[in-house]
Amino acid sequence: MMSTAGVIDLSVWQVGLAAGRHADAARDDDLRAGARRLRLQAHGPRPGPTAGVGSDDFNRGVIRVKTIAGADKYQDVNRITGNINIPTLTVQPTGDALTVFSSSQELRRRVEAKGKSGLLVQRAIQSARHCFDRGMTDYEIAQSFQALVDWVENAKKPDGEDLLGDLTNAGAKFTSAPRLGADAASRVAGADRRVTLTGTTMLDGQPVEPDFLWVEVRKDGIHRTCSFDPVRLDGSGHYQLTVASDAEVNGCGAADAQVYVALFKDGERYISDEPVTWPANGGSATFNATFSTTRPAGAATEPSANEYFGTTFFGSLLKADGTPAPAGTTVEAYVADTLCGRKVVAPVVMVFDQPGSYELSVSSPASLPACTANGPVTFKIDGKPLPQTGVNDVSREGHPLDLVVP
Repeated sequence: MMSTAGVIDLSVWQVGLAAGRHADAARDDDLRAGARRLRLQAHGPRPGPTAGVGSDDFNRGVIRVKTIAGADKYQDVNRITGNINIPTLTVQPTGDALTVFSSSQELRRRVEAKGKSGLLVQRAIQSARHCFDRGMTDYEIAQSFQALVDWVENAKKPDGEDLLGDLTNAGAKFTSAPRLGADAASRVAGADRRVTLTGTTMLDGQPVEPDFLWVEVRKDGIHRTCSFDPVRLDGSGHYQLTVASDAEVNGCGAADAQVYVALFKDGERYISDEPVTWPANGGSATFNATFSTTRPAGAATEPSANEYFGTTFFGSLLKADGTPAPAGTTVEAYVADTLCGRKVVAPVVMVFDQPGSYELSVSSPASLPACTANGPVTFKIDGKPLPQTGVNDVSREGHPLDLVVP
């Protein structure tokens, strides 16, 4: 993603808070315009709950520019000379196999060789994924981008770290939560009760390569996602998924819950034809997941996949000071006095669950009859009522709704 004026390059090359192709000649007023313009691209089209401006006013006032002919020629626009003339902030996942860590180090060397080190701040994120391919959480991206904006507009130079020095714990300061595989993730309470599932995937009796695969856990009619990112697929058609237990994330895998593998393929969602037998003490299990187009809800009791998934609400989940709600924070959704949805913030980054945001499923009446169709939905965080409301319309698209911890 790149500013069409070419002033700031929000690119996957450096996670994108780096100076772009015209950085060597950019003027300060160009940078300020680019920074304001990229706020929309970095945070999406909806201002957050503390923005102080509505979406309509924000979108009406955003700066719009025309594309420069030929600006998409990669070789022409990605000459890294180190001769930067504007504040530049880079963010690098430590285990990124596509953009290797040494690229950030080489950028630092080139900038220092040009005598411009005062204009470069670098950060790392402890993640094995690539940049925008879930290598960083939305909150981590937003924090670094806001730091860049504050530097440009308020002359407040942000904190960084020395990526040419001791890298033993690089990225710890700027990582909002550990990822699966990190030492910190293995030390959280209940981590020893995780289950790793391996097996094949079949749709209508034929091998299928998932567009996306994850694990759903349901108990007492309320469900949530419980697998970690990413799913691993090998060349022989086998998958591997690691799943949290209830001991680590409340509402996840347990012997008295229904555990399903879920598939997204060609725009459709499916639940496995059979539930997973949950190993009581964690460890590993083989589960060959089968799915059916004629029975997309699979082993679940609902007539359709949409009725299983219910109504989804999603958005930011922050404290009043703008920092993420801590692990263990509980978001609940009610229709009248009936609990119809529940999500507990996990201590480790998971699928659809990361610091600073949430995704909550409200059960349809097919799952819980008291969760009536089109019934008004109210929300609580840690038992405290929120002013926001919604409707249980079982809409597949879901509803954006930003929440602030009271």
